[in-house]
Amino acid sequence: MTHVATIAIQSSQVTADLDNYRLDVDLSNLGAPFWDSVDNGGGKIRCYKNDGTTELPREVASCLTASDTGQLHIRFLGDVLAASNTLVQIHVVDGASEPAATATFGRDAVWSDDYYVIVHGNDLTTESRSGKTISQVGTVSTTTGPRSGTGAISIDANNSGLRVDVGTFGDVNRTLQAWGRQTVAGAGGTRVLVGIADPNVDNDQINIRFSGGNESQFNFAAGGSFTNIDGSSVSTGWHMMHLVIDSDGAAKTMYANGASVASTIVGWNPAGVDRLGIGISADSTPFGGDDIEISGVRFRLGELSAAWIAAEYINQSAPTTFYNVTDIAASGDIIHSIAGAGGIAGPGGNAGRFGGIAG
Repeated sequence: MTHVATIAIQSSQVTADLDNYRLDVDLSNLGAPFWDSVDNGGGKIRCYKNDGTTELPREVASCLTASDTGQLHIRFLGDVLAASNTLVQIHVVDGASEPAATATFGRDAVWSDDYYVIVHGNDLTTESRSGKTISQVGTVSTTTGPRSGTGAISIDANNSGLRVDVGTFGDVNRTLQAWGRQTVAGAGGTRVLVGIADPNVDNDQINIRFSGGNESQFNFAAGGSFTNIDGSSVSTGWHMMHLVIDSDGAAKTMYANGASVASTIVGWNPAGVDRLGIGISADSTPFGGDDIEISGVRFRLGELSAAWIAAEYINQSAPTTFYNVTDIAASGDIIHSIAGAGGIAGPGGNAGRFGGIAG
């Protein structure tokens, strides 16, 4: 087993302790010791706390040795700290293979307990962690996502998207989130990123969407009447959107790129909803505009805090700001470090490998 990298989550980027935080690691940020030893697909990757023995659940969403790119998701067991840096070790284990999805430290353990649906964008049919089927409506394809090694859902036809029948949960807190971008500047119409609904009732739903080509909204409907809550203006670039809904549906807050942009306390009770829509509304009469791409969809039974959402946005949009990486040679010698926005100290670095993506 070779210790190939240490990830140091910067406490300066964490405003409050985050319990069981899901860390996103851009594998293109890792150096030669990692890429010289990892296999295509990343089945040999194992993750640990800084003691080198406490293993952490991980999912390799992609690992492409031809391009040295990929995405790794790690569940940190315990608190990511605001007072001091939190360290995670990445190892490559010779002779190991991809663990079963249901293994103790396999894919499902990363998202267990609270995340119910995960769609990275690389695959359209098999990424519901609840075991539910993802159904395609209309014309949907895949394309390159907003971050290195990620995919995206591309929708070029009206009223097309993905749906997941998730089942009812009663009065519980929920968080919807997704990356999205409009692919046509200034286009009119409404583009749904993600939403939940009662599929048997028309207009019993709530959505995060881009509307009118230049603004973000969340909207909710009951009894056939929509209420639209405007957020912030959005460009044609990628944006990370969250919608937090409290247990009785009364309080709803939308975040754009890690910051709160709109909220309401007008009632809408989500107790009966049991379908998730991606790119398309989830109620009995679908709607959604074309010219949109969507990535990184997550549906969580639980309320993400403002501190978590802010950290998550920095983590995904500017990874080498959120964490530093030290590459470790097989002998344990430090080869080089990545600091801040990608500066490299020491020999053998590749400057093109270490940049973050601006939000």
